[in-house]
Amino acid sequence: MAFTDWRALREVPVAFARAGMMLIKYWDSERRRKRLKLLLDIRSHRDMLMLPGEACQIMSAIEAVKKIPGDMAELGVASGASAMMISSCSPERTLHLFDTFEGLPKPSGKDSPRFKQHQYAYLLEEVQQYLKGAKVRFYKGFFPDTAVGISDTRFAFVHLDADLYEATKAGLEWFYPRLNRGGMLICHDIDSPGVSRAFEEFFEDKPEPYFDFIGYQCGFVKM
Repeated sequence: MAFTDWRALREVPVAFARAGMMLIKYWDSERRRKRLKLLLDIRSHRDMLMLPGEACQIMSAIEAVKKIPGDMAELGVASGASAMMISSCSPERTLHLFDTFEGLPKPSGKDSPRFKQHQYAYLLEEVQQYLKGAKVRFYKGFFPDTAVGISDTRFAFVHLDADLYEATKAGLEWFYPRLNRGGMLICHDIDSPGVSRAFEEFFEDKPEPYFDFIGYQCGFVKM
């Protein structure tokens, strides 16, 4: 390929950036190829409510905390696709899964109008069957009431995907003191006003900064 052709090729990501999108190369190491293979395999037979880049960021975070002791958790399980991904990346750890399994509760005035009551409803039994064999524990109902029995558990990684202000703030309040030093929490839908407000309010008096990633995620590392 001529030099001028390479210059034109490099302009393609810039064109995406002008449109408010990012186009990046990811298939450049064996570790990343394994992540993409897992992601594409899960997406081929299960709904995954996140972008490929967001999924890869979660897998990268789980690898980053491999030396941190503790369990893993996900608040907002939906179809179980992200739970399968998280468990597959660290199969030796217990993954605690919290969801109503009846869809979202009624949104408040602080939440995005795109979220509706009972949205993302998946039956518990169906998700349990899908995750059969994985080292997971299910907690059906409204969080944090469902977490009462594991209040002494410590965590190395947490994924929040609760969509709404109240649930997100409850997740931060409950998991923050139980996250081990060096542990990570990643949250989806930071573009939603409810989720964004929950983070702004919660971290107002915390020493850690939280930061946003490409896509619709934010997160922090426990100090």
